[in-house]
Amino acid sequence: MLEHISLRISVTCQNLWTSSSVHENWYNWTATELAAYGLWRLNWIHPFIEGNGRTARAASYYLLCVRSGGLIGGRKIVPERIRDDRKPYYAALTAADRAWEKGDLDISDMEDYLAALLQEQLREEGLPYEGPNPSPISDPN
Repeated sequence: MLEHISLRISVTCQNLWTSSSVHENWYNWTATELAAYGLWRLNWIHPFIEGNGRTARAASYYLLCVRSGGLIGGRKIVPERIRDDRKPYYAALTAADRAWEKGDLDISDMEDYLAALLQEQLREEGLPYEGPNPSPISDPN
C-alpha cells in the first residue's frame, strides 16, 4: 500500500511539474497562463482524497504571485473569489478538459477567468492592472 502511495505521489509531481511545462515555460508564459495551467492540471490529476480544489487554487495563486514578482495586493484574493462563485470556474475546467480529450492544450478560458478575477482583486484595492499578458519576466540566462 505504501509503495502505491509513494508511486502515485511521484507520478503526480512528475506530471504536474515536469511534463506540465510550468518549468519549461516559466519565461515564455504569462503569470495568468502559468496559473491557469497549474489550476487545471492539478485538478485534472486529482491526487488527493480531499482538498484537491483548495490545493489547486492555492498552488495556482502561488504561481501567479511568484511569476508576477511577489505578493499581489488585495484583501479578497483570487482563490477566495473562485470559491465564492464556482460556476465559471467549473466551466473553464470543463473547457480545458474537453480540449485535452481532443488532444489539444487550451486553457484560454481559465486564463481569461483568472485574469478577470485578478483585475477585480486589484481594482478593489485601487491598484493598477497591466492586463492578462504583461511583458514576461526576462530570463536571467
